[in-house]
Amino acid sequence: MYMAWLWPWITLAAVIVVLYLVVRDISQSSRGEVVQRFACPNTGTEVAATFVSDFLDPSRFADVRRCSLFPGEQQPTCDKACLGCGKEALAAQDLRRRPLPVMPLA
Repeated sequence: MYMAWLWPWITLAAVIVVLYLVVRDISQSSRGEVVQRFACPNTGTEVAATFVSDFLDPSRFADVRRCSLFPGEQQPTCDKACLGCGKEALAAQDLRRRPLPVMPLA
């Protein structure tokens, strides 16, 4: 009976931890960084770029965070024509480049 005061505090702490994890997950998913490989519309070479998803318009990317044409952590300084291509077009290019999984022989 003397430990009955402890259970409400444990419950409150558990609820706070769960709420923190949910809010953190939602905030990370709203930033939504996506890496895609595609042919650059400006140069025609194959690049890998990290895009930031647009939270308000899920069908498009909002910005280019990194691109393999720019070394290191240098921000892309091109006109970012790839943003106009659309998510579906870039994802389709990326899917064509991925190797097919090797199925084991039974």
